[in-house]
Amino acid sequence: MNIVITWPKTRALGSYLAELAKAEERGHVAYYRLSSRPDVKEGDRCYHVHDGKVRGYLSVLGMTEFPLDGHAPIDNVTGKHFQPGIYVERHPHWFAINPVPMRGFQGFRYYREET
Repeated sequence: MNIVITWPKTRALGSYLAELAKAEERGHVAYYRLSSRPDVKEGDRCYHVHDGKVRGYLSVLGMTEFPLDGHAPIDNVTGKHFQPGIYVERHPHWFAINPVPMRGFQGFRYYREET
């Protein structure tokens, strides 16, 4: 199943796309922390809402949970360890789509792209 998440409009979409491009160039994975585990598998899509529109997606690689014991990997953007929790792992290659109106929200929703 595909999901959709919100990228905060207080952070420019361009800065996020630049982070993704660096991650892809370096062979890194893009992580997004969620409050619960969605029903997604490798090859599904993780769409992104930014400033009132679904703008594109990343391909899902899987799910992972970082433990409370402080052994989580380091976030390449912040340089700090990831917080404990459930993360969707995504390939950082961005696929832009024709924008689709949708209000931002917290968490995730299941999503089917309109054609």
